[in-house]
Amino acid sequence: MPRLRLPTEEPDDADDEWLGTFEDDLTMAIAVRDWDQAVVLVNKGMTRRVQGLRSGVAGANHARR
Repeated sequence: MPRLRLPTEEPDDADDEWLGTFEDDLTMAIAVRDWDQAVVLVNKGMTRRVQGLRSGVAGANHARR
């Protein structure tokens, strides 16, 4: 299976802030064994990652033109 390449652009401050909050929220959900909330957060993280990969691919395709 081919490995996915991450976008080469540096994340902006909003991405850093979102990631920090996401990590804290997920850690707390797991610590208090709120599995339903943990699953919701993981799904949000996966969705955001896919959106980031798509924007990175779109940017790379645009740069080739």
